[in-house]
Amino acid sequence: MSTKLAVVDAEELAAIVRMAVAEELAERLPQQAPALVDRRGLAAELGCGVDTVDKLRREGLPTIMLGDSPRFQLAAAVEWLKGRNR
Repeated sequence: MSTKLAVVDAEELAAIVRMAVAEELAERLPQQAPALVDRRGLAAELGCGVDTVDKLRREGLPTIMLGDSPRFQLAAAVEWLKGRNR
């Protein structure tokens, strides 16, 4: 069995931990309609900066545009991030 080592910065580690917590909470809490959050809201939920959200958007993060304003479904963003880290 081989061991793999990954090096991540503090911001990425915080995002990974927040994703894991969000997944656990999502499994335990009743399902409701997905709310939309803005760039700051998504950054706060993921524990990262707005600049990181912008970088993720450029890399394909699912985005819903309301006029000129990007909005995000937290669950869709987490699923996209999980698929990206495989």
